[in-house]
Amino acid sequence: MIKTAALTVCLIICLALSGCGEPGPSAQPSLDAASPSGTAPVYTPEAPAPDAIPFTRAKDIYADPQAFRGKAYSNLFQITGAGKTYGEMPACYAKSVSFLGALDPVYTVLCFPGGMVRALSADDIVYARGVIKGTDTIALDSDTSADALILDISYMEYNAAKAGIVSGNARYEFKEGECKGSSGALSVEITEMFFSADDTVVCVETADSSLTESKTYYFNIIAHQDGYFAWNYRCQFRIDPGSVSNFDYVLFPSLNSEKGMTIEFAPYNRDGEVLYDPVVISVMPGGETKE
Repeated sequence: MIKTAALTVCLIICLALSGCGEPGPSAQPSLDAASPSGTAPVYTPEAPAPDAIPFTRAKDIYADPQAFRGKAYSNLFQITGAGKTYGEMPACYAKSVSFLGALDPVYTVLCFPGGMVRALSADDIVYARGVIKGTDTIALDSDTSADALILDISYMEYNAAKAGIVSGNARYEFKEGECKGSSGALSVEITEMFFSADDTVVCVETADSSLTESKTYYFNIIAHQDGYFAWNYRCQFRIDPGSVSNFDYVLFPSLNSEKGMTIEFAPYNRDGEVLYDPVVISVMPGGETKE
């Protein structure tokens, strides 16, 4: 294990100053951060697709689904009814997961035209992308029905928190501007990543050049890696005015230290209103391994 003072101090500052709570379920981050793996992450293109409607537009889609018919849409969904069929296709009933982990009131039918790769159960959470086919009325039980969005699924990721991913211990530091993204006036930069068998810590700097006073942003953050997603919706980052960078961290369950990932940072205000489209950052090769 790495015992260097610099590494320990970095993580202690990371955990002490951040407003980002632990994802569920996951352990608290280990301060014995990691020993180097010797290999920078390898990046392969993952979700989100560049032409897919982001999950932050869910309210717009559910308010007028016909306006989005034929469009690709991706989101996190909690399964409410498994083992269903829609027409002749295997399907699941679900609700999308939104601000602070709440479930959107409108149902979505996840249809699998090519068949299901893996069986799903009630309460499972998946990240799915598909084409909006329209709406229909579905029977929830013998006495209850509901309107639902119909989504033909073409891509799905499973919950990394339940996958038991075994990670090597590693710390990666990225050069300035190497892992940075923006949406409007908001910018997010990944500066370091720490991997261990228990968790993954992503250190970030945020700035919003439009602010005239300090504000707290509530982030819904999703990492995509090799067919799995990791999710943290408890991140509260206080952002100061102008171009001042603010340091925070994001805690995920254990992810693979030798594979790249794509991370979406979606900011909301305290009332759940979307402030910007998600900032999307791909963690590319070239991160510097530190001892």
